[in-house]
Amino acid sequence: MKILLSLGTFTLLFASFVGCDVNSSAPPVTNTTASPVNSTTALPKEEAEKLIHRLATQDGCKDSTADLRLSFTDAEGKSQQMDFRLQRKYESGKVSTLMTVLSPPEESEKALLAFEEDGKPTTAISYLAGLKKVAQLKSDNPLNFRGSKSTVQEMLGMELGQYQIANTTAANGAIVIELKEKDGAQLSFPRLDVTFAEKDKTPSKFELYDGRGEKAKTIQAAELKTNQNYQAITKMEIEDHRNKQTLKLETRSIKYDTNLSASLFTEANLIKTVTAASQKQIQ
Repeated sequence: MKILLSLGTFTLLFASFVGCDVNSSAPPVTNTTASPVNSTTALPKEEAEKLIHRLATQDGCKDSTADLRLSFTDAEGKSQQMDFRLQRKYESGKVSTLMTVLSPPEESEKALLAFEEDGKPTTAISYLAGLKKVAQLKSDNPLNFRGSKSTVQEMLGMELGQYQIANTTAANGAIVIELKEKDGAQLSFPRLDVTFAEKDKTPSKFELYDGRGEKAKTIQAAELKTNQNYQAITKMEIEDHRNKQTLKLETRSIKYDTNLSASLFTEANLIKTVTAASQKQIQ
């Protein structure tokens, strides 16, 4: 059974606009210096690595396009909603991601292009049409959309390939895999706990911890659906503990293995896309 992370936990945008981490042919996440898996667990370390690897690589799909909707209530009690598209291309040791906003119309000139490569910190860029300037971003850069807060890392599905397994435990019908960031990864969340159902190994919860070791966010998998023989998490409920906010993310449509062109994932295309959207708003 193929379990995917629906292209990312959720994506938000910087106020001025300023997430499959390795190819499926690469070996599962391993690190000989990581802490040993808890000896009482029913899940061997090798099996835990396979589960995380499948999430990180979207189980070997060549590329994917998904339309998603983020909804939440802002600090003033107003309902907010953003529709956006995520396009991802998988190559050996590299994943390229292009995110564009579909609505609301006034936000449609905002886009993000990101690159994840084995052994390197993630890099990302946005283009500020008004300033005609490319902004350089990293995994831990904050993003903001109408009062909701996120990071580049979350848009990229938590960059699971940048973690190593620290511990695995099993209790009460659930398996919890504790992940710790690899040296030099520069992630927003140095620790990530992923919970799977022990019976069928489907993911059910993601707990994100900040640099102080405090739980920053909890993400619950609310719905799983099968499409093109891939089973994806299509609805998520996100609890932002620090900002006392609840968000919902829904995958409205998704396609796999559509042979996306590499030219989509270039700085030139990003500038072209943002410029066209900006000019359309002026008209």
